[in-house]
Amino acid sequence: MLRFFRQIRKNLMEQNKTRAYIFYAVGEILLVVIGILIALQVSTWNEESKNRKQEKEYLVELLEDFKLNEIDAKRGIIFTEVRLPHIINLLEQSALENHNVPIDTLNVW
Repeated sequence: MLRFFRQIRKNLMEQNKTRAYIFYAVGEILLVVIGILIALQVSTWNEESKNRKQEKEYLVELLEDFKLNEIDAKRGIIFTEVRLPHIINLLEQSALENHNVPIDTLNVW
């Protein structure tokens, strides 16, 4: 391909066709610029694809974290629901034994 372009340049210079050579040179420069722009666009698409893939991985990890947090929260609620009646019962018994705190003033909530 380079030999082909080199031959065109050589023929134009030998024939003293300066104007045609300038058009050829401008065309060649435009081809190079277009090639660079295409390469940059492909690179940008590749980066965007990588970013989307990483974003999906982050979202999957977040979903897993939320599920684990939900399980932990449910365990905490169950633990509290099981223990709370016993705690209230102990407080009421302590208040009755000490006679210094009225039962109706015990407000755990």
